[in-house]
Amino acid sequence: MQINLKDIVLAFRKYCPDHPLKMIADNFFDETGSFKMNLMAEGAWAINSVSAIARPLQFLAFHSEKAYRDMIINKVSAADKETFNLHNLISAFCELSVMNTFICRSSDPKSFVYENRVRDDSDKNVEFSIKMQDFTFNVEVKSANLVQEDQEIAKLLRENPSVLMIDARIPNYQ
Repeated sequence: MQINLKDIVLAFRKYCPDHPLKMIADNFFDETGSFKMNLMAEGAWAINSVSAIARPLQFLAFHSEKAYRDMIINKVSAADKETFNLHNLISAFCELSVMNTFICRSSDPKSFVYENRVRDDSDKNVEFSIKMQDFTFNVEVKSANLVQEDQEIAKLLRENPSVLMIDARIPNYQ
């Protein structure tokens, strides 16, 4: 399945209003998904960001339409009712990055199987399976909830504003 950058940008435009990719698509791309060239000076970062996400999505679409559709519609959208969920977006990017790395480095990229059920006696599946040389890798991607961890650290700092300072690495500390 061949997907171009414009298709991906148009998919981003369907995301919830506070999704960062929707904001980029709405502000720096026109209704056809083309970059607004008059914004090149201040928007180079936007085209680079979208391209960095689009390349692995395009590669994924080439190998598995099912994986591409699930990734762009369900995972990267990171939808949580009317808003987006930052942890879900980070998880989607982690998963996309790992899939892309394995597909690019595999000796047999056509062996890529999305959501492969590796055991008949289980309803669970792995993120994907892929062959590399004489081995088949069954990969499940997990990412830490950095949002929750950040909130916990902020809560601790609010409860106890005293912060330990270690001065051993500061030369000439007085």
